[in-house]
Amino acid sequence: MLLDIEVAARPGISIHQARRNLDAFQDAAAGFLRTSQRVDILAFLSWLEAASAEENGLEAPASDVNREAVQLLTVHASKGLEWDVVFVPGMNAGAFPSDRDSRWSSGSAALPWPLRGDRADLPQWDLDQPDQKGWLDAEKGYKAAVQVHGESEERRLAYVAYTRAKHVLWVSSAAWVGSRAGRADMSPFLAEPGSPDATG
Repeated sequence: MLLDIEVAARPGISIHQARRNLDAFQDAAAGFLRTSQRVDILAFLSWLEAASAEENGLEAPASDVNREAVQLLTVHASKGLEWDVVFVPGMNAGAFPSDRDSRWSSGSAALPWPLRGDRADLPQWDLDQPDQKGWLDAEKGYKAAVQVHGESEERRLAYVAYTRAKHVLWVSSAAWVGSRAGRADMSPFLAEPGSPDATG
């Protein structure tokens, strides 16, 4: 429909800000496609009507950038927005990217991934094994795949954070974090080649 071109032509507004409602709607539609059993235009329109009636509409994108204030946002909430200067603190290994174990097989707190709506995009634990040893061996491969998937998702988030800055981007890590006994390591997203300048 070329709506992206129409909104990008708005004077006095960045393309990121102009597109944020379209991007939010596209994300909502993609979520519907991943989780719905029936995928057609009537089902999608019914889903939108239900969201309007039961949940007061879809979740709105983040509000406009306030040029008169310092704004503190999560990386998720900053998507589609842009500031002259952006600070991304806490880029330490174990924090960003997180070292949290997100496997549903590691405890009872998580919903088994085969039951999730986005299961097609997630690594799977191959349970089609002849015995317990096969399950455990398959789970080791699953754990490695989950780590790769998690780092990929965190890398995508880092990209979102880094691209919110119009003119100046400050990215930092701390040498000493909390009550930790030893020196904290820098995030690989900050230390690897091609990352923002790691000096300072």
